[in-house]
Amino acid sequence: GKDEIKPFSRFILFQVVIIGVLWLADTFFYFFEQNIFNTYITNVLDYSDLYVALMVGLSATVGLIMNFVWGIISDNTRSKYGRRRPYLLFSIIAGFGMILAAYSNNYILLVIFDVLLIGITANAVSVSSRALIPDLAKLEQRGRANGIVQAVSCTVFSLFPFPPVRALRIPAAPRRSCTCGSSGRRSCLVPWR
Repeated sequence: GKDEIKPFSRFILFQVVIIGVLWLADTFFYFFEQNIFNTYITNVLDYSDLYVALMVGLSATVGLIMNFVWGIISDNTRSKYGRRRPYLLFSIIAGFGMILAAYSNNYILLVIFDVLLIGITANAVSVSSRALIPDLAKLEQRGRANGIVQAVSCTVFSLFPFPPVRALRIPAAPRRSCTCGSSGRRSCLVPWR
């Protein structure tokens, strides 16, 4: 017969459920970053899609670089809480960055909050939460641990249905003259005028 897989200890199971909740928060976070920020730039700040592309490109570049950086840093961390757990606290800073981004009425501030503050801290959380399962569970238990993480994340996520982004009815910014003489901000190439 096949060897039976040992069940998780309560401590490991609790940590796996917590990781599932963090994955849920990660899903919420990236949903809002990908959908709401872009709509905010075009409809509230009244900038063209070029500015959305610029912010998304910068955010993706910082994310790519920081994934490697945080991976190297967390692999070489030795603390009494383990290699990955201290970096989960960066989720507090990323959440604070989301709140600041919501109150930014300036494109430059939004880019600073999204690309730098959120991009750096959210990647610390993503890298450490994804690498925590291999650190916690034995090889034969990882599939079950990842299944529990996804089940918790998807179950709780399905309890909070999101309206489509276009149903949010974000009001457009009123058209105003730019100091460069153009008729509106969409035609002005300098966003801070």
